[in-house]
Amino acid sequence: MVSTIIKEKTKAQHEAVEAKLYASKIFEGRYTLADYETLIQLHYDFIVHFEKAVFSAFGPATAEGLNLERRRKLPLIVQDLQQLKICVSENSSATVLSAAEAFGVLYVMEGATLGGTVIARQLSKYKNFKDLSFNYLNCYGAETGPLWKQFLRVIDTEMASEEYGAVLAGAERAYHFMLSRLEGSANH
Repeated sequence: MVSTIIKEKTKAQHEAVEAKLYASKIFEGRYTLADYETLIQLHYDFIVHFEKAVFSAFGPATAEGLNLERRRKLPLIVQDLQQLKICVSENSSATVLSAAEAFGVLYVMEGATLGGTVIARQLSKYKNFKDLSFNYLNCYGAETGPLWKQFLRVIDTEMASEEYGAVLAGAERAYHFMLSRLEGSANH
């Protein structure tokens, strides 16, 4: 199953992103508002760069199977940036070459959503974060688990073994994008 392969093959990249975002501090109660701002800005850059291109790579049947319109996150993360009083800059959208590559990028997007729910739940316990709405991190609410499982079913059903390389390349491209942004960040 391609979802298992992606998880295994991108584990180091996933852990590198978490380390650069100081994820361990979230559960230690040491995560700062500046850390959170960096996280939201990175995810905004990622979403604005990939979302439109990824969503346009799928045909109508795949989009319906994924419940794709429910998965749009750009308006939600913009609300969070506005709440933090962070100005958004215009970025160009990526060009996704195939549905297989788009599935790989979407794997990273949806995985971030799965993790975002945990992050939002943890940060909401801390006084410094009580007034934040977490529109992006908690975008699916109680639907997070079912939407993740739905995504895994679709990717594992629709992607044939000869497409696994392109799916993996999409996921790697997504992680490379985030890591390159974090390496360029003044905070990290």
